[in-house]
Amino acid sequence: MPVESTAWRTTRWDALAAYATTGKVRERLGNRNPQIVPASDFTACDGRRVSIHAGTDALFGRLAAVMGRPELAADPAYATRAARAEHADALYSVITDWVAGYSADEVTKLLSDTGIPASPLMSIADIAADAHYRERGTLVTVDDPDFGPLSMVAPLPKMSKTPGSIRSTGPALGEHNTDVYTGVLGLGPDELASLRADGVI
Repeated sequence: MPVESTAWRTTRWDALAAYATTGKVRERLGNRNPQIVPASDFTACDGRRVSIHAGTDALFGRLAAVMGRPELAADPAYATRAARAEHADALYSVITDWVAGYSADEVTKLLSDTGIPASPLMSIADIAADAHYRERGTLVTVDDPDFGPLSMVAPLPKMSKTPGSIRSTGPALGEHNTDVYTGVLGLGPDELASLRADGVI
């Protein structure tokens, strides 16, 4: 395997290492990973985005085969991680065109069936409707006096012996005032009446 050049390594490291070795501040890169290529998201024909991660040589070989372009894996411009990083724009153009020929679900299945990490990018509507989140207990439904059944994110992480739970969506303003005044503060009826008369409560 070719030795990666120092220039490539120092410009593609994480932001802190790159700054420490070169003095350069890495700016925004969008969804791309500068040192692992391909690792980004792409638009399918149905307008949804799909995240694809095939940054290792083995994964890229599988991706090239799935795309019907096996020769890309042997092309010197894409055969190694360093080479793919140097020619990322050209490679992303090829992948973009391929993904655009399928729906997000089709692309995800094609890649997942081959062992390539891929997933549609989910909107909050997708997440709310996804049965997987419900089965894992990540989303729960809580009854709210104003809105009725309300979806909420469950307490995380989920502990096996002491799992968290959501008992309510929160009290209304002043709902527990009497409990606090009489129970916590120990105020009697006359004291409460006096405070109300004076506009304190």
